[in-house]
Amino acid sequence: MFDTGAAEDLPPKTMRLASSLLLQAEPGGGALIIDDRTFMTARLNKSAHILLEALKQPRTQEELATILADAANCDTGEATGPVTRFVDELANRGWIEP
Repeated sequence: MFDTGAAEDLPPKTMRLASSLLLQAEPGGGALIIDDRTFMTARLNKSAHILLEALKQPRTQEELATILADAANCDTGEATGPVTRFVDELANRGWIEP
């Protein structure tokens, strides 16, 4: 039998913004995101803009929750759910990559 190690022994999974995306900051802290593969655009609120700027570098979901918590002046536990849903939405759109 092989010992694959416990899940907590694995390094955290990182993700980053897909290279096909362009962020354009807008007044008020939000942004416009443009996918140059599909020409899909979306308007982002300030929180989403902060997270997508962070994803220009490889990040774990835990790091994103910390970034959002710092920006929103809340506990990391409170930011975890919204970050999880946001990351799921980004993955469904193909806007993040490993």
